[in-house]
Amino acid sequence: MSKNEESKVAQLLRLVGKVPTAAQIYQALRAQRYSYEPERAFVRAVDNPKYVATASPFRPGRFGPLPEMVGGDGKLPFTWVYCATDSLVAAWEGRMVLNNFGPGSGFHITRKAEELGVLMSIRFVRPLLLWNLGADHSSRLGFQDTISERDHEACQLFGVRLREAMLMQSATERPDGFVYPSHRVKGYPALALADWAAKELFEGAEIAIERFVDSEIYARFRDDPMRTDPPDRDAS
Repeated sequence: MSKNEESKVAQLLRLVGKVPTAAQIYQALRAQRYSYEPERAFVRAVDNPKYVATASPFRPGRFGPLPEMVGGDGKLPFTWVYCATDSLVAAWEGRMVLNNFGPGSGFHITRKAEELGVLMSIRFVRPLLLWNLGADHSSRLGFQDTISERDHEACQLFGVRLREAMLMQSATERPDGFVYPSHRVKGYPALALADWAAKELFEGAEIAIERFVDSEIYARFRDDPMRTDPPDRDAS
């Protein structure tokens, strides 16, 4: 076995040891439903207007899938559609704004966000039924620290297994997605809608779209003393 192969095996073993199994997730979350009523407005932030009501099939998010699952054509086997309950969380979760490298070095608004970014206000016509990773439910799974850290690959594997757990339920009982504590805006919730629910939800939704640079939250970021110019290539 080459050193590169050994490294991949070690990384996989590390991830497997940090992430609960699909069966464990199912046991912990199947009864932990969280509901948002139709009058609640949500916000989605994207830097490509093509993917306002759907996720890019080429760009995995925080909850996966893993890079190893990407097909030969570069397409993802599944996607999550990320939303939030306000524009501040949506902008951070949608990566319209990114931290610079190093503590205290501030943040920047990405070039793509300024050129193409949009904010989408959404009201769905029916309640959202979600599994809940807030409260103490991540603690019950022993995953509370990892979900709040920068361990992107562990969260991606968790998203894979969470999806597997959801698919253990029948189509009529399956949740629309899940609500989770935002990694980037501590203390606030964010949402990830599953691809089996997103299409139907967005088809009937009341939607208003605003250019990111015309929004109040953009002005807040622009005038923040910690904002810097973006680097030549946006930091990750």
